[in-house]
Amino acid sequence: MTTESLLHQKTQELLTAAGLDEKKKDKDFVSRLFQHLPVIQRLFGEIYAAHPEAENQFIKLIQSLIQSYQNREKGLRKRDEEKAKKDFWFLSNELAGMSLYVDRFAGDLKSMPETLPYLEELGVNFLHIMPIFESPEDESDGGYAVSDFRKVDERFGTLEDLISLRKKMHAKGMYLMLDIVLNHTSHHHEWAQKAKAGDKYYQDFFYTYDNRWIPNEF
Repeated sequence: MTTESLLHQKTQELLTAAGLDEKKKDKDFVSRLFQHLPVIQRLFGEIYAAHPEAENQFIKLIQSLIQSYQNREKGLRKRDEEKAKKDFWFLSNELAGMSLYVDRFAGDLKSMPETLPYLEELGVNFLHIMPIFESPEDESDGGYAVSDFRKVDERFGTLEDLISLRKKMHAKGMYLMLDIVLNHTSHHHEWAQKAKAGDKYYQDFFYTYDNRWIPNEF
């Protein structure tokens, strides 16, 4: 049996164990998962193929995708289905995007919904929000030195404010994208703190140096 066949079989087992209805209710998700599985595997392999835990971690990734789908709001699932019908929807010339910093554009997330009519007037229906997650003051690297990816920085508002904005945008048929670089953290991040404390497991998550010479080159 080829590697591709084994992967297909293992994914099928995970779907069955999760109790997904592959013929009706969950048919679209299952179809998309198998359609993109080879690409996901190739991209994962480009980074982790030589890692001894690569195979187990890839299976965990597939499990995570399935669990995320199961936990996804019904409204978001419906949008997923609508986008899937358009195939490469993100390449559509019907989309007009705009990037902005929330605080400089509207003050905070709670005020953002008030700007939606203005964005619609401009013809903008795809909003790309620059980093809003918690980062240390005066050393945030433009918001990319994140200390907690699960918490909106209080300067911008709360997670509830973000969810509210997303729902109001979706009600207008608009799209919301968050700028997140997951391989770039602040030294205040929980994993970085554990790595600095000597935890070998978390030290493997980072490149570490004896001095600033190499980092300063970049």
